[in-house]
Amino acid sequence: MLNNTVLIKYLLTATLLILAMSTKMYAHAMVTDTMTRAQYIRSQTVKADTLNRLALKLAVPTATQKELNQAIEYIMKGLHMYSKFRDTIGVRETFDHLALVYHLQKKYTQAKWFSVQSNSLSIQLKDTGNIINSLIALAVVKTETKDYAIARKDLHEAMRFAKLTPGITLQIKVEEAYADFYTQQGDSKKNKQITNRIAFLKDSVSKQQNAQKIALLKKQNDSSQLKLKQKQATTQKGPGSQRSESNHIFTTLIVGGAIAVTILLVLFYFKRKRR
Repeated sequence: MLNNTVLIKYLLTATLLILAMSTKMYAHAMVTDTMTRAQYIRSQTVKADTLNRLALKLAVPTATQKELNQAIEYIMKGLHMYSKFRDTIGVRETFDHLALVYHLQKKYTQAKWFSVQSNSLSIQLKDTGNIINSLIALAVVKTETKDYAIARKDLHEAMRFAKLTPGITLQIKVEEAYADFYTQQGDSKKNKQITNRIAFLKDSVSKQQNAQKIALLKKQNDSSQLKLKQKQATTQKGPGSQRSESNHIFTTLIVGGAIAVTILLVLFYFKRKRR
């Protein structure tokens, strides 16, 4: 009975070990499979990236309608590839590019629609930078179509996101969009106020960067001086100083040993005297 119990324990232990190893191997296989899939997707969407780059070279303010139509054709081909392989970031970038080209063609309805799609995907991806970019793009189109109140709301929303982000770089970007907005409206007073605020913010950034550079240089200088002092101290000690320290230690050991031997002799003497 004992042997059977021990055998059952061994079998149970072996089973648990096999299960643990299988789980680990499965998890490793899943990670490997995920990495392989990501690499495969990247290799398949390279062509889509190339098509988008070609489109952006064509999508300039001086482009002809033929060139802009060619740009849209390139972007749409890329979009199909991104969608096929579920490349969400690629799809989002494609929406931005389509919004840009339709804006250049003054097809404002299409431009707004693709900017809204980009904004929705950016929110899903929690990509604050591109949430702000898409809101600014929407505001620009709405400003051109004289929808000033709605454009202002988009800029307010963009600023709200910018203020939730560390630093003030994104705030400056939104302020610059506000300046363009007031220029389009012909409101020179508010445009000047915004321009002054942008200058103040940029000056703050410049001062902060200079302060960081000075702090870094001071840290490097302090570190260099410390190393120099340590080197000088080592050089001043030299071989003679090191020998002196060794002699001092040796002398201390001899004196200590002599004291210990003396104590032992005294104790031995008194012990014999008692006998």
